[in-house]
Parts: sequence; C-alpha cells; structure tokens
Amino acid sequence: MKIRLLLLATFILAAATVAGAASGTRTVHHSMSEFLDGELDGLSVGPTGELHPAPVSLTRYFTPALYIWSMALDRKGQLIAGTGDDGSVVREDGDEFVELARFPDQLVTDLVDTEHGILAATGPQGRVYRIGSDDADPAIVLQREETTVWALVESADRGKWLAGVGPEAALVRFDPEAEGEGEIVVEYSATMVSGLLRTEDSLWLSTEGPAMLLQCPVDEDEPTNLRFDAREHEIPAMVADGQGGLWFLVLNSGNPDIMEEPSTRLMHIGAEGSAEMVWRGAFALMSLAMASDGALLAGEIGGSRVHRIGRDGRVGLWRDFGSGDASSLLTDGDVTWIGSANLGDLFRLAPPRKGRGIFTSPVIETRAVQGWGRLWVEGSGDGVRFSVRSGMRFEPDATWSEWSGWLEDGEQMEAPLADYLQYRLELDEVELTAVSLAWSRRNHAPRIRGVFFEDNNSSEYDWSNGDSNGYGGNGDGNGSKAEILRNQAQIFADAEDPDGDALRTTVEVQQMNGGPWYPLARDVAEQHIDWDTRQFEDGIWRARVSVRDDAGDSGGLMATLVSMPVRIDNTPPRLVTSSRDGSVLKFRIEDPGSRIERV
Repeated sequence: MKIRLLLLATFILAAATVAGAASGTRTVHHSMSEFLDGELDGLSVGPTGELHPAPVSLTRYFTPALYIWSMALDRKGQLIAGTGDDGSVVREDGDEFVELARFPDQLVTDLVDTEHGILAATGPQGRVYRIGSDDADPAIVLQREETTVWALVESADRGKWLAGVGPEAALVRFDPEAEGEGEIVVEYSATMVSGLLRTEDSLWLSTEGPAMLLQCPVDEDEPTNLRFDAREHEIPAMVADGQGGLWFLVLNSGNPDIMEEPSTRLMHIGAEGSAEMVWRGAFALMSLAMASDGALLAGEIGGSRVHRIGRDGRVGLWRDFGSGDASSLLTDGDVTWIGSANLGDLFRLAPPRKGRGIFTSPVIETRAVQGWGRLWVEGSGDGVRFSVRSGMRFEPDATWSEWSGWLEDGEQMEAPLADYLQYRLELDEVELTAVSLAWSRRNHAPRIRGVFFEDNNSSEYDWSNGDSNGYGGNGDGNGSKAEILRNQAQIFADAEDPDGDALRTTVEVQQMNGGPWYPLARDVAEQHIDWDTRQFEDGIWRARVSVRDDAGDSGGLMATLVSMPVRIDNTPPRLVTSSRDGSVLKFRIEDPGSRIERV
C-alpha cells in the first residue's frame, strides 16, 4: 500500500468540487485513545497509536459460571480454573472444560496442583479442599469459620501450605493431608490477606483494608517487612520480575459520588530498592502476568481489554477479547489465558496463523452533509479496504443505511447523505498510523435568539423572541423590561451558529424618530457590547445586531435582529417656572427623557 501524506490544502481542493457554499471537513484518527473509542476485532493498538492485526488469535470457552476467580496450570500443563458464584473447579479437556468439583454457594478464589492433589481455596465458609485424582469427594483440609481463604502458597516447612484469610487478616499454616483449623503464623492490622507469592528470593504478601505489601526471606513464613503502603487503594495483582524484585498494580477504584474515575499505577520494587512508579493510566487494571518476552500483560475490568506494558512504561492495547472483564491472567509460553468476570468464560490467546482484523470507528457527527468525499489511510503494508454507513441519529439503528460494499483505500465513500457517519476497516498484514475522511457540508446562517439590555445596576432586560418582521420581541415575562437606561449600559446578543462556526458581531443604535444608525461595535468577536448612553440624546432608541459566521472561503452568512425600543434618560427633571397665588403654589416641571411620576 502506498503511503499518503495528505496536505490540508489538497484535501480542501478535493472537497470543494462537490458543491458551492460548502466547506471541507476531515476527521483523522491517529492516536491510541481515538482507536480505543471504536471496536477492535483481531486488532491491537501500539503505544504510539499504530493500529495493526493483533499478535494473537483467540479461542473462547463457555462455562456456566458468572465469574472466573482463579486460574492455574496442573502438573500436566493443563489449565484449571476456579469459578463463582456457585463455585466449581474446571479443567481443560481438549476443546472444552470439564467440571472436577462443585462447591455450592462458594467462591473458588485460588487454586494450586500439588503432590497431594488440587488445593482449592474458597469462601465465605473459609475452607480449603483437596481434590484427588480419583472419583472420591473433595476433602476439607482447612476450615476457618466466617471468613474467606483468598490465597495459597507453599510453606517454607515443606509438605505444608500457607493460606491468606480475611476478614481478620491472618496467615495460616495447614497440613494438606489432614483436616483442621490450621496454625496462625502472623496476624495483620488489615481486613484480609489478598495475595501470596513465593519467588526464588522472597515470600511476598499483600493485604487490603489498608493495602500493604510485605516481604520476608524465601525460607521463612512471616512476611512482616513493609515494602509499600497503598493505604485505601488496592493491590490486586503482583508478579515476580525474575531478578529478585516484584511488579505489582495499585488500583484506585474511583468514587462516583465525586465523579472520580478509576486509575491504576504499575509499580516496581527492585531486589534492594524502594517502590517506583513505572506507569499510570485511567484504566481499572485487576490482573497481571509476564509475557514470554519479558513484557507485562495487564487485564482491565470495566472493559474487555488486555494491555501490554513494556519495562520502559510504554503501554499499548494488546487484545480486546470482546466481552466481560479480565479478572485473571495466566501465561504459559506463547499462550495466554484470560479468565473473565461478569461473564464467566475463558479465553485462550495464541500466536495467529495470519494477521487480519477489523476496526469499526465510533460514530462521527458530520453536521448536515452535502457530499461525501474519500477515505484514506496512512501506514505500511498491503491489504486495506473499507466500508461506510450513515444515518440521522447518533446511535446506529434500523433507520441507518446498510454497510456499503468494500471499497479500496482512497476511493469515494458510498453512503446516503446524513448527519452521522461510521466507517469500518479490514486490515490484512498491515499497520496503520492514521485514517482521514473528507466530506463537504452546507453552511447555515447563524441564529440570534434575542437582544438583551443591561443597565448600570446590572438589571437584565429581555427583548428576545423576534417577530416575523425581524424585530426583537418583548421577552417571555421572566425578566424586567428595559424601560429606562442610564449612564453606562450594555447590549448583549444571544446568538449561536448551528455549524459551530466562530461568530463576528456588529451592533448599531438609532433614535426611534429616524435618523442615522450609530455603530457601537463592528465585526468583533464579543457579543457583549458596552454602551455609554450619556453620549446620546435622551429619548427612545433601539439597537440593531448583526451576526456573521466565519465560514472561510464561503464568505459567511449573516443574521440581523432589531430590538424593541428602550428609553435613555440621563437628564434629571427641571423646574421651569413657579408662582404663588395666595395659598396656591403653581409650578411647571419638565423632563425630556421620561414622564414625571411623583412630585
């Protein structure tokens, strides 16, 4: 595919051939956030905004569960998963998953395959079950009443295991061959022990309520060395960096009451260092895994997406798997497993046979199109084609047109004229950096809803709602009428442009007995104009407001509205004559600006 660098001048020339009194418009999608606003099927978005086929293919496995809480590989390399809300343990068996055990009204929060059998941590009854290879019922090997077992890890005392529980956060050691309450190793001032991870060098433990990350040497079972305090936030996932340190997520779930959006930090602790923030973004990330090349994969909740984060902190969309939340991640060589929340299905991602995908854009508002132009893409590779559809409503529905046939890069779009447009791209072994669209639209005249007078006391007078003769009306009764203006006043034009064009305002005033129009402002961007009424004769005046849109080469269109009359009165009443006839006082008072109300 030939790379095109589109110049705006070339674009406008192409659009100008459609019709007169029209202006060129283009939309360019070229950033990660813009592509993420659309729908991605088999595509990924790189950290600098490039759109390309996803590096993996996807296989979906349906389960009857609502939530995948945990995943692990058994000793044969097959995937086992723990579900909820009616908890069960399922195992990969060819093209499907078979149920190994079911625990009614339980959540299977963690799994591990051991020489003793599969250990399944559950809640809220606080049990750990051992599932054997035979058909015998699962055996209870740990039972902590009114709590949940959130995490499992092997004890430094070989042959025994550790369980992180909560509420009343504690680390409990137990024997997987015998039933009992276990032995409390450490208790914490937190709500629960949420995660456990034993690496070659350390035992790591995370809590919630508050969120803390603690560490101890690998040959011990008492993580009490505080390495990071996340306070009211969460530490939903952690993974070893392979060099004695740790990658972990810190999730701020947000607060809808104060319109605070969720956000996540990716943190790193070196073997001999303090916690360092590597990346921060407006995603709610819940799961974490390390890819075979050393990059990190992070699963999002509130969106069916897995992001790829390099060690330098650069993030890109790795795969949108369609529906649900990525509540858990597990990597096995080049294969990545996703366990979904709010869906309860499992997804297997593996290297694809061929790079192909489809991008569906968000709906684009075109504002009364007069003619469609062309669609171009920028990038490298071969095999891009597009399709378009249009409609008069923002949400595509039955009133929208059908998708057009596939068109080649650079061809003219084929869709009915409408206010909204959507495009779809099919990519085959290609990487795109931008998408450009061209169309022409009609220019509409601006609208003046009313002309408002304000006196020096900031009282507002509404002379809006012009009649059919082009005069401003007397208002809608919601405000005071402008009967008198004194000293410094203001004239405000309430105007808008349906196309969103910038407006230029001209304001003139005239005495009602005829005479010239006196300009107060000519072709200014402001719509609030000062009027020093002391420079004008007392009497009845009116204002004429003209508003012109700045529509470029089309020359612009204008709307004009003349206000209803307003009185200027800057002269006080004057005693002209006075006389006295006995007990009667006679006098004459004149006021050229207004009638005498009281003496």
